[in-house]
Amino acid sequence: MAYYRKKPVTIQAVRFLNQGNDWHRMFNEVPPWLSEAKAIGRLSTVLGKNEGLVIKTLNGPVFVALGEWIVLGIEGELYPCQDKIFRNTYDFISFKKPEELEEEED
Repeated sequence: MAYYRKKPVTIQAVRFLNQGNDWHRMFNEVPPWLSEAKAIGRLSTVLGKNEGLVIKTLNGPVFVALGEWIVLGIEGELYPCQDKIFRNTYDFISFKKPEELEEEED
């Protein structure tokens, strides 16, 4: 059997924290890529009994439940990630861009 290790990549992500219509209260922050996704229809709100969000992906619409993370992948794709999986897969680095951190090290 072959074994594989996930390559180290830096991603951006936000956590879906609150339901409702107030976009800025729904997340821990609202980065430009998230606002753009909403503006072009890649991300929409689902209201009613099963409130949440829907991301339009290449594989079709994907539901984002409260507490899950929305990840911006390395090729600009968006996908949801359950909180437990996110915390077991990713470590917080910084609120700064990776290139800004590299400049500080020089």
